[in-house]
Amino acid sequence: MWRKLFLLVACVTVGSAIHTVRKGSNDASAEFEECKQFLSDNMPASDSSLNDDFLDSNIRLALEAREAHSWASDIPFDMFLNNVLPYANLDENRDDWRELFFTEFSPIVKDASTRLEALKLLNENIWSKWNISFKADQAADIRSPQQVMDHGFASCTGLSIFFVDALRSVGIPARITGTAKWNNAEGGNHNWVEAYLDDNTWSFTEAQVHDKMNVTWFMPNPTSMAATGYDHGIFAVSFKPTSTHFPLSWDADSTAISAVERTTDYVNIAEHKIATVNCPHC
Repeated sequence: MWRKLFLLVACVTVGSAIHTVRKGSNDASAEFEECKQFLSDNMPASDSSLNDDFLDSNIRLALEAREAHSWASDIPFDMFLNNVLPYANLDENRDDWRELFFTEFSPIVKDASTRLEALKLLNENIWSKWNISFKADQAADIRSPQQVMDHGFASCTGLSIFFVDALRSVGIPARITGTAKWNNAEGGNHNWVEAYLDDNTWSFTEAQVHDKMNVTWFMPNPTSMAATGYDHGIFAVSFKPTSTHFPLSWDADSTAISAVERTTDYVNIAEHKIATVNCPHC
């Protein structure tokens, strides 16, 4: 059913408006071409078969979202290119999610005055529409937005991809962040969401947590025990290639997803939280 919606939603009025909103603008044309060049230059080799219609629609919708709110339009363009424009996060199926998400989620944030307010509104309201819930150990099979909607559940990876795409659909820079294995006796992988908020820094949160930023079950522990490197480090995805890759727990040999290492940043936050608890007046 929802697969049909991905196709049908292209016929709604908002889709037509996207093609005309910037017509005749040299600046707009330059932005579009810059976006197309960025995707072409940086997409994984496995995406080279994606057709122009898919990419062009993705670009137009991303630029439309950027124009819709001052809290989206004031984001530096290089930040937009790497963290709003991309059509995918990890190795999930390349679903054509953006038009459906733009149509469904733009009304939710239309009265938001900040990126943080918009993020909270989305995290509170998007899940019930498809009755999406958390179910552990699904990352190997359920990652893409379409798969999450079809099944009605996903583990942390699928929920995080869904939430990142929802944020991007309204113009908020977002990326997957995670660890392949916690550095403690329990181990286990985990993925979550970082968003670039109004203070122009990256903040972290979890899908389906409505009112908290930088406060999660894994902070300060086991984050404080994270160690640099792929075994127990913390990484954030980058669409633009880097010298570092994002570790995939379901495909341990893959180096296809670029990333930046965030281990030191997270350990510093964890240690500060521990110190604050142990000595609140220090």
